[in-house]
Amino acid sequence: MKEVYQWLQSDQKDYNKGVELLAAHCTNKFLVNTFLKSSAQFSLSKLIVELKKVLGMPIADIAMNKPLPVMNFVFETDSIINQDITPGAPPVLDPVDEIPVVIKDAKNIYSQLRLKIQDFNEALFNLGTSNTEDVVLQRGKLINEKNQIIPLSEKIYLLKEEYFLTKVIPADLEGLLKIATGEKEIEPPKDLTIDEEIKAMTDLDLHKRKSNIVTQTNRYRNQLEYQQDRKGDAPNPMPAGPKREKKEKQIEALKTEMNLIIAEIERRKP
Repeated sequence: MKEVYQWLQSDQKDYNKGVELLAAHCTNKFLVNTFLKSSAQFSLSKLIVELKKVLGMPIADIAMNKPLPVMNFVFETDSIINQDITPGAPPVLDPVDEIPVVIKDAKNIYSQLRLKIQDFNEALFNLGTSNTEDVVLQRGKLINEKNQIIPLSEKIYLLKEEYFLTKVIPADLEGLLKIATGEKEIEPPKDLTIDEEIKAMTDLDLHKRKSNIVTQTNRYRNQLEYQQDRKGDAPNPMPAGPKREKKEKQIEALKTEMNLIIAEIERRKP
């Protein structure tokens, strides 16, 4: 918890470190995976919210952007007293020697990927601001290649760090390393089901989506009864046909989604 508190207090918040902390304290793997697939540009504010929840801040306080509560932590220090100095005791191995090869590979490959990203940034800078057809094509190609490497490097970093927290080599790490070295092709992204998307939502997003569903449902019902987004002076039902059937199906889909959201909200209650 101390690390979470310090991260939230810091002015320069490292997104990868924040996701690592969330993974260590959050049991919602769908939510963690969502942050793994994202970046600071799009998800830093949501990550801050989730880590505030880890500290136990009430949702209402988070929504009102109240300051962090004052927290005291017991600081532990390592002491030579804790070391085994019994004559004949086995020598203490250098921690580096105990690290599995795949984790060492992950560290090296991650460093190489970050260097590649720097190379892409430099190449993009050198292209300048020209918008000629040739430059636009080169710029687009560089950006596409860079955008494939960034999430890959972030995932490798997080899984590498996860090992040091759990002492278990993450199952997906070896596959990601093969992708990074070209031994394996990147698999197309998997489309999430509605249930999976809901499980990946933050608490705030769940409540926002719940409110949006109510608004959407009312609008569709008004379109069915009055053929407009708002209630009219007198009913003017939409005639039977493909358009009405489409609206009715949309209402049913929203109803199903609402039930899933309510169930997820209830499931997360302490």
